[in-house]
Amino acid sequence: MLDAGAPIIQFSFGIPSSEWVASIKRAGAKTGVQVSNVDGARRALDLGADYLVCQGTEAGGHVQALSPLLQSLPKIIAEAKSVPVVAAGGLTTGLDVRRVLTAQASGALMGTRFLATKESAGNAAHKAELLRAIGDDTVLTICFQDGWLYPHRVIRNRTIEMWEGAGCPPPGRRPGEGDVTGTYPAANGTMTERRRYWVNMPRPNEVGQIDEQPLYAGTGVGAVRDLPPAGELVARLWKVCTG
Repeated sequence: MLDAGAPIIQFSFGIPSSEWVASIKRAGAKTGVQVSNVDGARRALDLGADYLVCQGTEAGGHVQALSPLLQSLPKIIAEAKSVPVVAAGGLTTGLDVRRVLTAQASGALMGTRFLATKESAGNAAHKAELLRAIGDDTVLTICFQDGWLYPHRVIRNRTIEMWEGAGCPPPGRRPGEGDVTGTYPAANGTMTERRRYWVNMPRPNEVGQIDEQPLYAGTGVGAVRDLPPAGELVARLWKVCTG
C-alpha cells in the first residue's frame, strides 16, 4: 500500500508493530488505529499513532468494541489529548456527525451509510435490505463465524433465527450448516459456493439467497433510505451537520 502511494494506513483488531508504524512514517504517510477503550488508546499513542478511531458497539460488520460509542468516546479523547479521535459506530446522518463533533471528536467514520451509495461495490440485494431495515433489525452476534471468529452486527434474517432457535449451537451442530446460500465466479471462471455460516458479506456478483447471508449494518441503518452518489451524500451530511 505504501509503494502504491497510500497517504493513510489504518489498523483495527489489534495494535500494529512498532516496525510497521516506523515504515509508515518513513514513507510520509499517516497511521490510524481503531481502538475501543483507554488501554488500547494508550498503546496506540505510545506507538506514535497520528490519529485514533473510537469504535462503539453500534457499528456494523465486525465489532471489536464492548461499550457504546458515547460511553467510551470521552475517555479516549481525554487520553489522546492533542491527537485527533474519529468516532465510529451507528453514525448515518448529519445530526449524528454533529453529535460526535459536539462531543469533541475530530471527525465521524461511516460504513453502513456509504455502503448504500451508487459507487459502493456492495451486492445489490444487500443494499436493498439496508433500505428496508430499521435499527432494531440489527443484532450483534457470532452466528456467522466460519472463516473468522469475531462478533459482528448484521441484519436479523432466517439464518440468525434458525441458529438462535436451536440454542446458538457451536459449529458441527448448527441447523442448515451445509446449505449453499450463494454462488459467485472465481478468478479461474469456476463457480464458488458459499455455505450458510460463512463470515464474509455477499460479493458484488454473488447470486442466491442473499437475504440469508451476513448483511452487515450498524444500528443507524433505519436512517438509510436511498442510494445517492457518494459526493452528494457527503454534501448532504455536512449541510445537515452545520445547518
